[in-house]
Amino acid sequence: MSQGLVLRSEVPPAHLYSLNREHVAYPAVAALANIRSEFLARLKGDFKTWTVKPVHASMFGSAARADGDTDSDIDIFLLRPRGVDEEDETWQRQTDELSFSVAAWTGNPVSLIEFSDERVLTMPENALAPMLDDGILLWGVAVSELIERSHAA
Repeated sequence: MSQGLVLRSEVPPAHLYSLNREHVAYPAVAALANIRSEFLARLKGDFKTWTVKPVHASMFGSAARADGDTDSDIDIFLLRPRGVDEEDETWQRQTDELSFSVAAWTGNPVSLIEFSDERVLTMPENALAPMLDDGILLWGVAVSELIERSHAA
């Protein structure tokens, strides 16, 4: 308060506090308050640039729950499209670049879990639980929708 960034108003019997939007430091504080939104926007935007787009991409685990710390990894779940194996040169380059970018943006290591879209349909639901329970969809179709579609076919 002594620097003027936080304003205090007396409304007896309480005090109300607010940020001074006119303060020169306000844009920096607002940017810090929006770090998570910025990170998610960058992740989602990255997939738009991929030549071989995933069928599904989501973030799960502590990063998705927002309860991680500086030692937590960023868990990302990817489903490759049919006909693209994990050794595909373009796919590998894209996932390597994603890992590099996420680490540069956050300072945290990345843990990529990837499967083909065919394989995920044969996996037991409990194996997918971590990705389904707290996952944040970044690109493509939700895994639950893929499973529903396969049962309907």
